[in-house]
Amino acid sequence: MNLQSKIRVILTLGSLSIIWLFILAFSCETSTEIYSSSNTEIELINKSSEDSVKVYLTLQAPNSVVGYFGIKPVDTTGSKSQGFFWAKKDSIYYLRPTIALYGFNISFGSSPLPCDQAVKNGFPTGINIVEGSINCDYESFDISCVDGVNAILRTSVSDTVNWTTGVGVLNKPFHSAQNNIYLDSNYNIRGVFPYQCSDCIDINPHNVPKNCFDLPANCNTDRICQVNRVNHKGGTLKIEYLGSMAIE
Repeated sequence: MNLQSKIRVILTLGSLSIIWLFILAFSCETSTEIYSSSNTEIELINKSSEDSVKVYLTLQAPNSVVGYFGIKPVDTTGSKSQGFFWAKKDSIYYLRPTIALYGFNISFGSSPLPCDQAVKNGFPTGINIVEGSINCDYESFDISCVDGVNAILRTSVSDTVNWTTGVGVLNKPFHSAQNNIYLDSNYNIRGVFPYQCSDCIDINPHNVPKNCFDLPANCNTDRICQVNRVNHKGGTLKIEYLGSMAIE
């Protein structure tokens, strides 16, 4: 190869390098979020027979729901900390935060409401939620039926070693949980808060929910309501919507 040919090759490689660097730079500038597998994600699936269900995500202010589960600014409810989307049958939706999310909750058919307001809005047995905190040193979640039940929900995790429920000798690895549709039948299920039982094994005197349905509080025998994990972020929390009672 003569000198002139060598110069052409060098110039060509140099041009390609410049083009490649430009593409990388443009990609970095336009990327809005970098998700890492070291972060905990939520996977939500509509496994019911319903074509779609309205799902509400509520975060603690000032966190914004926009972008999570594909929620758009127009789908917020007057506050950027709460919004909704429609989960189609058998479709998968992801919440992949790059920050710690404390005190999130997810509900179906309505935003979370005390039972008296839920009844007025067409939910005769109240509304249950999935609540929790992820991507922090002390992660937790549960299905809460404290204010009633309008949906059958199932939670499960990919990390079945470090997610646990119970205290002391009763602490056991968590795999999955599912609430019952009947208000008074959600006691002694790992990962589920029963109706009225704001302290898991009792009614918290500082957080007494309304008893709209004149039912006794069938609370858990042991503190197994909340699923916890310490210093092991990552993996997937799966939430499956299996059906409803009063969703319109």
